Amino acid sequence: MAVTTNIKRKKKSWVAMYAPNYLNKAFLGETLTADRQAVVGKTLTLNLSIFTKDMKKQSTDVTFKVKSVVENNALTDVVGVSLTNSYIKRLVRRGKSKVEDSFEVTCKDNSKLRLKPIVVTNNVVNQSITTKIRHIVKEQLTELVKSNSAQGFFEILFKQKAQKELKDKLSKVYPLRYVDLRVAKLVFSENQPEELEVEKESVEEESKEEKAKVVEK
Repeated sequence: MAVTTNIKRKKKSWVAMYAPNYLNKAFLGETLTADRQAVVGKTLTLNLSIFTKDMKKQSTDVTFKVKSVVENNALTDVVGVSLTNSYIKRLVRRGKSKVEDSFEVTCKDNSKLRLKPIVVTNNVVNQSITTKIRHIVKEQLTELVKSNSAQGFFEILFKQKAQKELKDKLSKVYPLRYVDLRVAKLVFSENQPEELEVEKESVEEESKEEKAKVVEK
C-alpha cells in the first residue's frame, strides 16, 4: 500500500534589490525566493543607463552584490564598474595613442581593488610620454584609493571626480582626448576573506523562478 506524505513547500516571495545611497537607492530589479537570506551574496550586472534612466550612461556596466536583506528589500554594494568593449573601440581611432595599465591597491578599509585605467591622447605619442602618463595615473589613483573605503572610491568614480582630477593633471604632460577607468573591481574584502571573482551575471541567466526581473519604473 502506497504511503502518501505531505511535503510542505516554503512560500516564495519577491525580494526587491536597490542600489547604494550614492546611487540614490535606485531600484535594480527583483528576485523570487523561498529564503530571503539566501539572496545575500548574489551578484547582478546592469548597464548604468537602465537604472539611472539616462541613455548617455550606456557605456558603463555596474556589478552589485547583495549585502543584506531587510523584510523584502535587498541592499547592495557596488563591487565592479567597467566600460563596454564597444565604447572603448569607438574611443580609440587612427592617429591616437591608447595608454593602459592594471594594478591592485588596498583601500582605507583594507578592501582591495583591481584598477585598469585607460587614457586616449589627441595624437600618437612616443614611449617616454606613454611611460610618464602611466606613472602619473598609477600614483594619483593609488593615493586616492588608499584615502577612501572601497564604496567611497566607487562613489567618487560615479561623480566623475577622479577622472576630472586625472585629466587636469595629465593635460599638463600632453593634450588628452579621454581619461577613465576601463575596469574598477573589488577583489578582496575583510567581510569575505577569499578573493572575490566578480563575474557578469545577467539577470536572464537565473532559473525561471529565481531569476531577477529588471523592471523599469
